[in-house]
Amino acid sequence: LELAELALASQGATNRTATGQCAQGRAYQVRSWTLQSGPMDQTAPTAGARPRLVVVYGHRSLDAMQIREAARGWCDLVWLIDGEDPSVTAVRPLLNRFGVVVDVLRASSQAAAESLRAHSPDGLATFYDTGMEHVAAIAAELGLPFHSPEVARGLEDKLHQREALRSAGLPTPGTVALPADADRA
Repeated sequence: LELAELALASQGATNRTATGQCAQGRAYQVRSWTLQSGPMDQTAPTAGARPRLVVVYGHRSLDAMQIREAARGWCDLVWLIDGEDPSVTAVRPLLNRFGVVVDVLRASSQAAAESLRAHSPDGLATFYDTGMEHVAAIAAELGLPFHSPEVARGLEDKLHQREALRSAGLPTPGTVALPADADRA
């Protein structure tokens, strides 16, 4: 979050903070940013160019229009996709309009990073947890800040997550690992 806030501030964005209380009585704090509008730069990066953000896009991702609107004025988008994913195929023309599309999500982390390196990314973000360990490995290959592969595994694998929480002394619901071929009856 701090990296995103620094990037926003460096692009002249302003922020404001609001606090309140939800219906259950818990306090909350919301920070909103006002971004300057500007055209998306889809050319190769040059001196003084805006930051480039790799966005992993796939099934159940945040809406592409929401992502584009949030990025407008402060960074250029590089969409990292799996072109064989039907949910991506439907929106690929839209993704092409809003940034560079790199179809290497199915490739090894090394191959994906090599393809992305040509676009000089400054950051990487994802809005869904499928393939999080793979995305963490790609970020590591690129030298970009992201979750470690171990943290990514905990975000994606709920059994691993609960074991990590229990080992940290936190209460968790009871869980049992079942083999993939277990009878579901």
